Amino acid sequence: MRASSFGLLFVLASVACGDAEPAPGTLAFRSSGRAWLSPGVADTVLACLDVDGDGLDDLIVGGNASGRLEADRIAVLLSEGNGTFRDGTAEHLDGEAWASAPVGVQADLNGDGIDDLALFDAGNPEAGQQPEGGFQGGRPSLLLSTGSGRWTVSDALGEAVDRAPDEVCYLGCDGTLHAKSATSGDVDGDGDVDLWVESGGGYRSPRPHFLLNRGDGTFDLDASDARRSERLMTGPAGAWRYAAHLLADMDGDGDLDLVMGQLRRRDNDQDGLTNRIVFNDGAGRFRAGATLELPHVAWNEGFTYVKALAALDLDDDGALDLVLAHQRGNVNPDPEGLGNTGRYLQALLARGGGFEDASAATFGDQAVTMVVTLEPYGSNLNTPDRLAPMDLDLDGRMDLVMALAGPIGDHAPFAYLAGADGSFRALPGSVVTRARWWGERAYPIDVDGDGDLDLVHADLRPGADGLYGTADDQTELISSRSTLR
Repeated sequence: MRASSFGLLFVLASVACGDAEPAPGTLAFRSSGRAWLSPGVADTVLACLDVDGDGLDDLIVGGNASGRLEADRIAVLLSEGNGTFRDGTAEHLDGEAWASAPVGVQADLNGDGIDDLALFDAGNPEAGQQPEGGFQGGRPSLLLSTGSGRWTVSDALGEAVDRAPDEVCYLGCDGTLHAKSATSGDVDGDGDVDLWVESGGGYRSPRPHFLLNRGDGTFDLDASDARRSERLMTGPAGAWRYAAHLLADMDGDGDLDLVMGQLRRRDNDQDGLTNRIVFNDGAGRFRAGATLELPHVAWNEGFTYVKALAALDLDDDGALDLVLAHQRGNVNPDPEGLGNTGRYLQALLARGGGFEDASAATFGDQAVTMVVTLEPYGSNLNTPDRLAPMDLDLDGRMDLVMALAGPIGDHAPFAYLAGADGSFRALPGSVVTRARWWGERAYPIDVDGDGDLDLVHADLRPGADGLYGTADDQTELISSRSTLR
């Protein structure tokens, strides 16, 4: 049974953050509009693009489990230019797509110059693991542009999974795919955009693999050792269960390499797991022997989960550097109940064929973001999610935006602003709002078309029954405009 679809009920607001409005030209954000999505849950931004051609950024959104056993509809939300949105799903999407825990990759996948959306589903963790082990994922789908202002729901990704040989799936393939992360890029140099999918640990799910684009928005699943060595995923050092991935040219040879962020813990044979780069051999093959292990962090004795990655030139030397966003990994035994908490940004500068840790010089003291427990809501509200290089303050330098993470505050900065010396400073929570628990799953978007980045964030609310996780749940989508212009 599907969860209920939703309509939008608008409540416009002009609410200043705090007692006084910030001066124009200073970086701050003011609440400008609210929209109730009722009923329905849409707390996860999957793509940001101008769907209806009016010059305003629109959103493709989904719902992320949050205790519900039913999937949520993928929806198109059209910006009205005043901080509110309306449901444009029927106008711009042919067919329906649903997901319990959506993972989206925005890219031009059929070569028509218009972005599409590859949609994977990590499945519903509320259903628990299967008796044979692993979580059940959902069937992947593709929102494919038609060039007429509409996108069609294509089963091309699901068909690629159907064609995969049973031996590449845990207990055989059944058309579902449990995705932990996914990223895109032309890995084989044929001019079209391919996909990498981390799908380890899923029930009847393909092992981590490439989806190679045929050039027309259809794909072939390749999890073979000829394409990516199995030793990269299940090697003798416990090299498996990676949490984040990025395709980028890390050695400057013109080919996209695969950066893999660790999921390291003191059980499950993952003690030896390291962050690594797997280099492309020029023909889209990624072999175990062509890897570079990256330095561990000292925090939590190096047992961390890297939940987000960014590649950018931090020191202006022409080579790509890396920023890795860590959260505390499980440490067994765990008598203090630390769990998966905290945030630590690691800066790695490219140096002589390797990488040098420059975290302290780049990000300074990060003690405030490595805290364990935050009252009254407990732990795990300052962990990283999606790290995006963007010029947030319009000074010509790339800042780092932590999108879709927990509520914004000094303990969990939404952004890190780049300085002229290559260092970054955390954007204080008071610049965004005076309320401490605000901005959950915030996402940057230009809501009014003035050229600077504003914010939208989603607050989940129970419906009339007062219970979360039921069919009448609602989402309040709140926008906050930048004061730079």
